[in-house]
Amino acid sequence: MTWAPALRDGQPEADLRIWGWDPGDGSVRIAVSNPASIWGAAGLHSGDRLLRMNGAPVATWPELRARLQRLRLGDTVQVVVQRPAGPFTATVVVAGFERPTVTIVPAPSAGAGARRLGEAWLSGR
Repeated sequence: MTWAPALRDGQPEADLRIWGWDPGDGSVRIAVSNPASIWGAAGLHSGDRLLRMNGAPVATWPELRARLQRLRLGDTVQVVVQRPAGPFTATVVVAGFERPTVTIVPAPSAGAGARRLGEAWLSGR
């Protein structure tokens, strides 16, 4: 396994590994899909109730998605969430991230049967 910058169309991809959902109470809850993301590193947690981004209220998941899609590398976003203990403000600087690439290689000590199974699996049979 190797790690390399995540690319889209040959360009570094912004770390947008956050999403939201409507729990039915007129708010948006966030989900941080990877705690190592810029969102998790800024202190945001899955389940936080999103109040504002850059001072503007966010009331629905489609609104959050639209704001996320406008973000570019280097942008700074102030995110205010509500937690049981009170409001929490995070400052997130949009950066790229790394993505793993996994390569499967046969084990030299594998027997003939294991090699056949591995070859069949790799070929989709």
